[in-house]
Amino acid sequence: MNTKESVKEQINELQAKKDSLTEKYLDGDFDKETFKRLLSKYDAQMNELKEQVASLEPSRHNKKAGVKTGNYAVSIDDVKLITKYMIDHNMMINLLHVILQFNTGRRVSDILNLKWSDLLNDNGSFRRDIKVFKEKKTSKEVQVHITEPVKWVINKYCNSIGLTTSEAVKLSGDESFLFYQWQGTHKGCVVSQKALNEAVKKVAVGVGIKENVTTHSLRRGFGAMIRELHADDPNCMMILQGIFNHSSQEMTAKYIGLTKENEDNYYDSLGNMFKDVVIEGGDQSHSCFTRYDQNNHCFASYENYTNGCRPQLLN
Repeated sequence: MNTKESVKEQINELQAKKDSLTEKYLDGDFDKETFKRLLSKYDAQMNELKEQVASLEPSRHNKKAGVKTGNYAVSIDDVKLITKYMIDHNMMINLLHVILQFNTGRRVSDILNLKWSDLLNDNGSFRRDIKVFKEKKTSKEVQVHITEPVKWVINKYCNSIGLTTSEAVKLSGDESFLFYQWQGTHKGCVVSQKALNEAVKKVAVGVGIKENVTTHSLRRGFGAMIRELHADDPNCMMILQGIFNHSSQEMTAKYIGLTKENEDNYYDSLGNMFKDVVIEGGDQSHSCFTRYDQNNHCFASYENYTNGCRPQLLN
């Protein structure tokens, strides 16, 4: 188990690697593009380690801001405010990040490694699932279902940078990365984890969210919302632990035998609700905002549950 001291030691080792990389670049061992790519990779790893250090610190209050810092799971209403702000202020790469992370539940370090070809077929159509990849933190292989909000935001982002999905999937080099920056101060580089985190924090403050929101808040929000949508499913936490790769060997053994369709149903349930509330501007009383039991029976609206009433099964 990682301790704060062991993670800090890893940070120091990574910093030494960055310093060595810079020296080699100055000596002419790397071209500029290779140097930028490797440096971006090290920066992402560094930021992830720093997040780990922060997560090992006890929660505390920010005396200046008067808000609690620590691990916060954003709500669907938080995300609605954040995405509206980003659309209104043309923060399209940040919008891509927020919707993608909230609807997949992946760590930001894994999101930043995604390429167009991981989500798109050769003809530009969407894959059913993101290509299998190894998590940077755990080295475990994961396969994530692609939901409607993910398709929506990728199409919207493509439109903002003047590309079709069929053109985007053919890109090579750094441009093949989903989070390659086509404009702005850092044009020509893959956006950093630090930049995405700072943007989320700034926007959250701007829309009046009092809690300390980070990129990890989106991953936690994914889990919290899934659990709320499937609160009556006894398999919910087990499936979530499988999705998050947080399970022990015992939990993994219990998870064996559950079909991938069950996981896809979880992704789609959140995706459909997200589409109704955030993309199409609906609210929680929308008829599509439903809950399911372990037999995939569809209950009435989320609003009935939050009011403490148990609705009848829908026909």
